[in-house]
Amino acid sequence: MDKNAVFLGARDQIEKEYKCDVCIQAKATLKPYYTQSDREYEVGELLHTDLVHAVSPSHKGNKYFLMIKDQRSSYQVAYFQKTKEAEVMVSNLMDAVNMFATQTGRAVRRIKSQKGTEFRKSRLESFVSE
Repeated sequence: MDKNAVFLGARDQIEKEYKCDVCIQAKATLKPYYTQSDREYEVGELLHTDLVHAVSPSHKGNKYFLMIKDQRSSYQVAYFQKTKEAEVMVSNLMDAVNMFATQTGRAVRRIKSQKGTEFRKSRLESFVSE
């Protein structure tokens, strides 16, 4: 008897209900990442980021969340946002970078994203250059 039979059936139903054609088309146009090196990063040195639009707003009205994941440890942090406003996203990203540096004792060396426009703001660029 398969223990996951009920779960698998529920997952298939959820995927059918929440299939968003716009999301599929938007993601299909993104180009793949190119690997730059096979260097092994220590915990906290390489962070992956993505600003995600939630399927439905939270009970506090948040429609977006900024997901930040450490390459080495797979530790994840989520910051919830009401808007896609760049200033809020940059502030949350700066907070996460400082948190990882404080907790690990290492500086963040690289931040990877999907090259979205929200990540190309002057405040973020000046923070990263510091």
